[in-house]
Amino acid sequence: MSHQSLTHRGVAITTLIYLCGWGPLFTIGYLIGALMHIRWSGARAWRPALVWTVLGAGTAQLGIALGLVFTYLPPLPAQLAGLVGTFITVMLIRQ
Repeated sequence: MSHQSLTHRGVAITTLIYLCGWGPLFTIGYLIGALMHIRWSGARAWRPALVWTVLGAGTAQLGIALGLVFTYLPPLPAQLAGLVGTFITVMLIRQ
């Protein structure tokens, strides 16, 4: 699989999990997409999957901080949940 397909998958996952308003709590959704990509493309795909996971979550969390992305969570818990969820996802992708 190419970086282009991984990019499309990352954008789709970001849109789906953050569109519902509970995105910071669902960052584990990136793990599912990343593991699917690694399974299809081989073990060397973990780095691009990790990069797109961090970019997707970081962009969405920035949108929450700027008030451009809606979330049901208060601002500080939303940022903390996004940070912790992304950190856990990154650690699991690297496994």
